[in-house]
Amino acid sequence: FKCQCYYRNGTEDVRYLKRWMYNQEEFVYFDSDKGFFIPRTELGRSDADSWNKNPDILGQER
Repeated sequence: FKCQCYYRNGTEDVRYLKRWMYNQEEFVYFDSDKGFFIPRTELGRSDADSWNKNPDILGQER
């Protein structure tokens, strides 16, 4: 996976993205602005659905 932080307005507003890749293609990512996992392909749909239903995983990412 790959993590990225985008700083807006100095350090007051930070956007965190965590991206999971397979075969050089992103299949699911977590966006701190939205607060949940977003599938990018069918491969990522089941992971995103499962992780979004788990409050422990969501809490860890937030």
